[in-house]
Formats: sequence, C-alpha cells, structure tokens
Amino acid sequence: MQGPCLGGLQAIQLGVALAIVASFGCGAAPVAPTGRPPVAQVVGTVTRQGQPVQNAIVQFHPDSGGDRGTGHTDQSGKFTISTYGPQDGAVVGTHVVTVTPLPDVGAVPGVDSPSTSGSFPEAYASPEKSPLTVEVEEKKNSFELELK
Repeated sequence: MQGPCLGGLQAIQLGVALAIVASFGCGAAPVAPTGRPPVAQVVGTVTRQGQPVQNAIVQFHPDSGGDRGTGHTDQSGKFTISTYGPQDGAVVGTHVVTVTPLPDVGAVPGVDSPSTSGSFPEAYASPEKSPLTVEVEEKKNSFELELK
C-alpha cells in the first residue's frame, strides 16, 4: 500500500509546475509592449506643507521624449503611475513630474474652480517649469513629492 508521499518524479513535476505558476504572479515586473521603452513600477505620495495633496493628476514626462506616465492622488495623497496599461509604471529613465488639480466634474466652467486649485503653485503644471525631477530605475520605485 502506497502512502500519501509523492514519488521523486512526481515531486519534481509538481515543483516545476509551481515555479511556472509563481513566475506569473503579481510580483512579476511590468513589461512594455513590443518596441516600446521598458517601464518600472512607480508609486508615491504628494504632499504640501506636510499634508497630503488629494485629487491631483501626477504625470511623469520622460526626458527621452517617450510616452508619459499618468496617475492621480487619492485621499492620502498616494498615486500609482500607468503608461501602457493599468499600474504598469513609468518609462525607465529621468522624468520631469507635473502635478495639477483634477477637474471638478460638478463645477460650472467659468463659475466654479476646482476645489484643490488653490493648493497648486503654477510651476508644477508645466514640464518646462516644474522643479520636480526623478529617476525611474528598473525596480519598484517609490517617490515622496513635496510641493513648495
């Protein structure tokens, strides 16, 4: 009578199958579509005067002129960048970062202004003027961006 133990060959087959499945897990690095520059995961937080900046659009503009990555801040000022697909990150390399208020969907144009517009200095709205620069490396990147 054979017990619940696996034979040597069965154990090897199970180990190989588990290794293949694990390689497809959520820890895998993001992959850019064919012919596009590689991307790396990017998360971070935007603050101003020590407080989280909520409801902001965060964009990573690569110096290389490649595709721009975009995210938005939540109630805690946290963001995740997407370039080619959801939360895949930003192109590897140097970026200028812009931060602008999310438009207030319920606002009446010309009458109401975005609820967060007062917390955004103009300099952060343009890649030509923004003082924020970061280096995205081939790893999971985390950035703390402080608006002055």
